[in-house]
Amino acid sequence: MPETFYAELYCRDVDRHLFEEPSGFTLQDKNIPDYPNCVLLTDFLCTLTQIAEFPEDMPYFGSTESAQEWDATRFACDGHTYLEHNVSNDSECFFVRIDANGDPDPSQLAQVKEYVRHEKRAIELLKATTSELAQPTNYEDLLRSRATQYNTTPEVVRRATKAFWSDTDSQTESDCREAQDAGASTLQEFIKYFALKDKR
Repeated sequence: MPETFYAELYCRDVDRHLFEEPSGFTLQDKNIPDYPNCVLLTDFLCTLTQIAEFPEDMPYFGSTESAQEWDATRFACDGHTYLEHNVSNDSECFFVRIDANGDPDPSQLAQVKEYVRHEKRAIELLKATTSELAQPTNYEDLLRSRATQYNTTPEVVRRATKAFWSDTDSQTESDCREAQDAGASTLQEFIKYFALKDKR
């Protein structure tokens, strides 16, 4: 019998059937202020096979508790790619290998940063869910939706979003400092700043 563990998952309400029937998740909460039109699903007998069969063409995120042979994890999908990372059982701390000198493994630190950015993208997609009839199905749809909202182009929104999440390339870090110097501190303010800049 496969080892089981507790898992919880946030997804759009219209997608929940994809996790309920085949995977065994059940509805825990439909009234989530931070995620309109989204639901919290839970499964007390989740298995690795269920996790491995999660879809990758819709946004969601969640976590699993540790089991006898497995660490706890956080996982997220942005509508294109599924990523997961081992964490402490309260899901607050990521595991990174430390060498004999007490220094963290650079490659593992990079993996943690990549996962955190990825999870934030998935969360942004869920927060942007406005109705069952007009939902962004992936990151590109969200960029186009925000471009229309702020009267700019998807590329400007992409640049502002990358700057806000502070990706590691030098151009993005420069963009981040530039927007912050102009007083921007939220994602909306970053988009407004770069949209205005693009029109000059």
